[in-house]
Amino acid sequence: MSSALAGGVFFAQSTQTLDELQAFQEGAVLEIPPRHKIVGGVHLVNISASPLETALSFDIETVPEEDVEIRLRPISFTNTALDIEPRAESRFTMTCDLGKQFELYFGRPADYTIYYVLAHYHEWGNYFRLSFVDDDDTERTIFELANSVGEPLGTTIDPPISSEGAPLLRVECGYMNDTDRRLRYGLGGQEMCVFLAYTDADLIIGATSGANTPKGQNLDGIYMNETACGPILAVPAPQR
Repeated sequence: MSSALAGGVFFAQSTQTLDELQAFQEGAVLEIPPRHKIVGGVHLVNISASPLETALSFDIETVPEEDVEIRLRPISFTNTALDIEPRAESRFTMTCDLGKQFELYFGRPADYTIYYVLAHYHEWGNYFRLSFVDDDDTERTIFELANSVGEPLGTTIDPPISSEGAPLLRVECGYMNDTDRRLRYGLGGQEMCVFLAYTDADLIIGATSGANTPKGQNLDGIYMNETACGPILAVPAPQR
């Protein structure tokens, strides 16, 4: 996360997709500062019984300086407190107060707009939702999907959605665990709950999870969980 805050996240891929397009609205760009290097890697899962040879290509489309209107910054949450029930459907919600970061650095409410969102989970993931939340717990959904792995899990938010001063940002991940064991955060037969978004905020933000609290089953039989927001790391974005 320290590297992401120092330089910024450039691109992320949906699990097991063969192709992924990260596109922004006309005039919105992700800037690579002078003398910066792009460093990347992917983790892939071989679900076959035989070795596979793979390859990765990565293309970048540039925009002339005179056409740039909005410079985007990354924001990402990671919930590592997953403890997913066996033979059941579960959901985990984590809500972070970003308003304090905007007050700290700029002395104003959390006024920013989201342009792109990408969800990341593994083979048992079946649901994702990202929402703005006001102090009275009123939610406004930014992005919601019910996709399986192998399908693109990112989307361009068009038109972009403004926080309208909402201090909280909430992420919810859902899973259908058809195994006889509990699933936790990790690679190799485990799960993840991560999102990457791009905003016009003058902050680069990352947040991790605290302790998880099981809330029991809801009326649909889904095991609900509330994960505390852990440390929030924020750094002002470079200004031109």
